[in-house]
Amino acid sequence: MAGEAPAACGLANLGNSCYLNALLQCLASLPQFQEDLLASSDSGQARSYTGTLRECLWEMRSGASATVQANRALWRQLQ
Repeated sequence: MAGEAPAACGLANLGNSCYLNALLQCLASLPQFQEDLLASSDSGQARSYTGTLRECLWEMRSGASATVQANRALWRQLQ
C-alpha cells in the first residue's frame, strides 16, 4: 500500500556480531545518516566500507527479506 512503511528486517547473526548489528540498526534509523550515506561518493580505503555499509542499508530498507545478509561482508572487512 502507498505510504506504508517497509516491513522490519533483522541482520544475520554472525556469532559476535550483535553489537555491530545493533549499531547498524541504530544508524539506519537516522534519516540524516541515510541521506548522507546514500548521497556519498566512494574513494580510497573508505570505498570498501562505505559501499558495503550502503549495501546493508539498501537491503535493510528494501524489506525484500526478513534477514539482511549484506552485513557479512562488512563483518569480514572489520576483522
